[in-house]
Amino acid sequence: MQNNTIAVLLHALGIFVCLLGIAFFSVCEVALESVNKIRLRGLAEPACADADEIATAHHLARESQPYLAAVVVGTNLPILLAAMLITHLVDHVFRRPDLLPWCIVGAVLTIVTLFELAPRIYTTHNAERVTLRLGRFVRFTLGMFRPMARCIISVGNGLLQILGARPGVLHDTVSEEQLKDLVVQGEEEGVLQRPETRLMENIFGFRETLAREVMVPRPDIVCLPTTASLEDALETIETTGLSRIPLFVDTSDNIAGVVYVKDLVVEFLSDACPRSLRELAHSVVFVPETKKADDLFREMRSQRTQLAIVVDEHGGTAGLVTIEDLVEEIVGEIVDEHDQEESKVRQVSGNEFIVDASIDIHDLESELGIDLPEGDFDTLGGFIYDQIDRVPSTGETVDTDDARFVVQQVRRNRILRVKLIRRDSQNEQGRTSRD
Repeated sequence: MQNNTIAVLLHALGIFVCLLGIAFFSVCEVALESVNKIRLRGLAEPACADADEIATAHHLARESQPYLAAVVVGTNLPILLAAMLITHLVDHVFRRPDLLPWCIVGAVLTIVTLFELAPRIYTTHNAERVTLRLGRFVRFTLGMFRPMARCIISVGNGLLQILGARPGVLHDTVSEEQLKDLVVQGEEEGVLQRPETRLMENIFGFRETLAREVMVPRPDIVCLPTTASLEDALETIETTGLSRIPLFVDTSDNIAGVVYVKDLVVEFLSDACPRSLRELAHSVVFVPETKKADDLFREMRSQRTQLAIVVDEHGGTAGLVTIEDLVEEIVGEIVDEHDQEESKVRQVSGNEFIVDASIDIHDLESELGIDLPEGDFDTLGGFIYDQIDRVPSTGETVDTDDARFVVQQVRRNRILRVKLIRRDSQNEQGRTSRD
C-alpha cells in the first residue's frame, strides 16, 4: 500500500513538472514570435533591466528561428512524457484501464486551458517584458535543445528544396501598422507631442496621396504664352513672387516648357540681342494625376526638376505640382517671404463663416467640427458640385446635418467663395479662435 502511494505521488509530481514544462515552452514560443525590438528597446532602461538581460533579450529577438525550432522539440517532450505517465498511472498503478479515455480527455482540457491558452494570452500582451525578465533562463533552457533543433531545421530545409521552395530565414521586421500603433501609444503616453504625431501620420499617408490631391489646380496656374515678351515675364515674376513660369502654346492644355527667373534676369542684363521665351524655356515633366506622391517625389528628384505638369486622362493640363508642394504634404505649410498668410476660413459671426471653396474637405471638417458626406471630391467646391450636380449660381444652398452652405462667388464655372452657417448643435465645436 505504501509503495502504491509513493508511486502515485511520484507520477503526480512527474505529470505536474511536465505541465509546467508545457506552460514554459508555450510562453517561450509566443514571446519569440511576438517580441518587438522597438518596444523592447523602450523597456530596456537601467531602472528596469541590467545589461546582461538587455543583451540576452536582443539576442533572442534577433536569432529567433533556431530557438523556435528548439521550442518545437521542448514542447513535444513534456507532452509525450505526461501522456506516458498518465497511461502508466491509470493502467499499472490504479489498474483501471477503463478510466484511461476519461483521464486523457481531462488531461487534454487541462493542458489546453491552463497550460497552453492562459500562458499564451498573457505572453501575447507582455512579450517584451517576458523576454526581458526570463531571457537568460530561456536561452539556457532552449540551448540544450538546439542541437536537435538544428537537425530539424536541416531536414525541413531539405524537404523544402525537394518541393521546389526556397528555405526562408525569419527576419525581425516592423510593419507599418506596428509603427502606427507605436506613434499612437507614444502620443497617449506623452512621449510624442501632437505636431510630432501629425508629422508621422503625414509620412504614413504620403505614399497614398495622389498628384491631383497635391497640385495647384489649372485655374490657379500662373503661366504665359510663348509669344510673351521678356519684360512681361519679368513683370509677372515680380508681381507673383514665383521663380518658375510655365509657357503654353495657344492654350494652357499645351504646355511647351518652363522659364526660370535666373535665366530671365541674365538675359535681361545681357548686351546681346534678347532671345524669345521659347528659346529660354527648359523642358517640363508631365505626370498623370493618379501618380502617387512618393513616386512623383522620387521621379522629380532623379530628373533634378522642381516643377511638373499634372495631366488628366485626356491629356489636358489638370494642374501643376512642385517639390515644395510635396514637402508640404509632410511638414505642413511652408510660408516664405512671398506667401500671404491668409486663413481659408474667416468667422464673421457666431456660427457664420466665409470659406475659400478650395479648402481641403478634411481640413474644413477638422477646423469647424462638422461631418460631411463621403464622396469623390477633395475640396469644398467639389463637395458642392457633387451635391448640386451642375454649375451652381450665386445664392444657391446645400444643406447637411451640420451646416448650410451658400454659394457666394462663382467665376468661369468655378466656385470661389462659400458662406457656411453651422447648425446650433455644432455651436463653437472644434474651432479655436484665430488671431
